[in-house]
Amino acid sequence: MTTWNAAFEASPADTDEAKYGANKIRELKTAISDRLDLEMNFSAGTTPLIKAGIASVLYRGTFAAMTALSSPSEGAMALTTDTSIWYVYAGSAWEELTPRHSALANLSADDHPQYVNINKVSQTLVQSLSVAAGKTIDGVDISAHAGGSASSQHNGGGNDFGTWVLANSNTYVKNTNYTAATDGFVVAHAFTANMQITSGTTTTYANQSGNTYALQITMPVRKGTTWKIVMAASDSCYVSWLPVGT
Repeated sequence: MTTWNAAFEASPADTDEAKYGANKIRELKTAISDRLDLEMNFSAGTTPLIKAGIASVLYRGTFAAMTALSSPSEGAMALTTDTSIWYVYAGSAWEELTPRHSALANLSADDHPQYVNINKVSQTLVQSLSVAAGKTIDGVDISAHAGGSASSQHNGGGNDFGTWVLANSNTYVKNTNYTAATDGFVVAHAFTANMQITSGTTTTYANQSGNTYALQITMPVRKGTTWKIVMAASDSCYVSWLPVGT
C-alpha cells in the first residue's frame, strides 16, 4: 500500500520529466483506491459499497421512502421522519432498533417518572390503580377494597369503630332480619321475660323471671351475616348497632 505522506504529495516535482506523468497518474489512482478501500469495497471488480461496521450510510425520510431504497448497504441506518424510529439494514430487510431497558446502563440512578424503581426510598406510588380480582399483598386479597385511602382501611393492621346507630333512631326493630354491611356489635335491651339475638347458627340468650330489671344483650356479628332480635310480639325492645371497619 502506498504510504500517503508529505513526500508522496510532493511527487511529481516541478522539475520531473513529463515522460513520467502517466506513471504518476497510475500511482495516484492506486493510492486513492488503497485509501478508500479502508472503509469501502473499492478494489478492482467490486461495486463500491461502504463496509458494515466501519462506516454507515445514514438515510432520513419517511418510512415509505426508506423501504423504497434500492439495494442499500448492509449496516446502513435510517431515521423515519413520520414515525421517528431508527432502523438498520441487515442485508435483506430493515430491522427496527429497539433498545432493551434491562440492558441500559446506570439504571440505579433512573429517575424517569414513567418507571418505578422500588429500591429507591424517594420514589412513591401515587397513581390510583385498578386492581383485578384475586390480587393479594402478603396473602390478603386487596381486590374487594372499598373506595378510600389505604391509611383509612389499613390503620395499624386493625379496624376502627364506626358511628353508633342508636336505638332512638328506630333503625332496627324486633323479629326482623338484617344483613350486616360490616363487622359489628348488636346491643339490645328491653323489659321482658326473655330475648334472643340470632346470627347465622349462633344464638345469644337473655332470660329472667318477671320484668323487674331490664335485660341487655351484646352480640358480635360478622360482615354479611343475617341477624335479628327474637322476642314476643307483645314485648318491645331497643336496638343499637356499632359497626367495625368497612
